[in-house]
Amino acid sequence: MPMHKLWTGLAGAAFLVSLTPALAQNWGRPEGYGNRRADVSTVIYNGGRFENEGRGQWVEYGFGQQVKARFEEMSRSADWVDLNDPARDIQVRLNFRARVILVTERGGPYRVLYPIQSMNDARPGSWRN
Repeated sequence: MPMHKLWTGLAGAAFLVSLTPALAQNWGRPEGYGNRRADVSTVIYNGGRFENEGRGQWVEYGFGQQVKARFEEMSRSADWVDLNDPARDIQVRLNFRARVILVTERGGPYRVLYPIQSMNDARPGSWRN
């Protein structure tokens, strides 16, 4: 094999390897994260709720105080909050504008998990139905 073809092939392989991290889904908090506001602290769905416990921690409760899952907040906008459960490799999006809770497993496509019934933004009398 001519040497220039070998180097071309190696350069192409190195280029593809260098792209791999860029193509992977990054669940880290994006730059400017702290400036984004989604003032919702509780999201109610039929059969349970998600509650913001503070410091980027969310808990999903079933009926009453039964803990179903714990999540880390990964990113947010004014319309949604993304949560991650690293133990199960499950990501949840609380989409306030569309009034749905979406779920994805292992970085696959999002699908609707539950419709949102109501939300609270932590101020007295702030329930939004």
